[in-house]
Amino acid sequence: MMENRDSGEVVLDGISIDGYFEQYNRAESLDIGFVFQEDVLWEEKTVDQNLQLVGKFRGLKGEALDNRMKIIKAVLILDDLSKKLVKHISGGSKRKLCCAMALLIPPRILFLDEISNGVDPLARKNLYCFLKKLRNTTTLLITHKIDEAEKICDKIGIMVDGELLDLDTPQELKRRHRNGTLYMLQVDVKILNDDIETSVKEVDYIIKERMPFCNRIDDEG
Repeated sequence: MMENRDSGEVVLDGISIDGYFEQYNRAESLDIGFVFQEDVLWEEKTVDQNLQLVGKFRGLKGEALDNRMKIIKAVLILDDLSKKLVKHISGGSKRKLCCAMALLIPPRILFLDEISNGVDPLARKNLYCFLKKLRNTTTLLITHKIDEAEKICDKIGIMVDGELLDLDTPQELKRRHRNGTLYMLQVDVKILNDDIETSVKEVDYIIKERMPFCNRIDDEG
């Protein structure tokens, strides 16, 4: 459900959103891409058919469309699913398809909401690299994963309860907020075969993957 803003102004491509779609014709207005938090797909069509529909909406056809589909399917490892109906593929594959549809023709403005949920590690890495290399596209990423934001974004905003608390480069935010700050994290570890050292290393790996700026300073057991 769409909600009206309480205050402020929203500007897209240098133009107030109140008059944005009035100043562009329909084809140009489609130069905004979205990946919503919930998957929006044609479930009764195949992966390729979903991509073809989006491509045709954006004015691609023939060999040009086939080439773009080939590239984006390779990036997100979707080749083996080309002929499968969307309703029969996994949740992670559906997420990848949503990203593929948004990136088939990179728009001027791209909104991405929790894009990596359920996505396998290799496809996620490829996606991050693809997004980082985009040119002439302004990307707004919504994520709870700080490592994801660091790998993709030039600037990161920290929001709490709908309020923007800070905005800066990843390096500057880390410099400003991590120095002198100590967080205590208690983890209940299931020890397998009395192998405490391996279990602790596994916990360290998970935390480091999610929060690469963290360092463990307490080795008490």
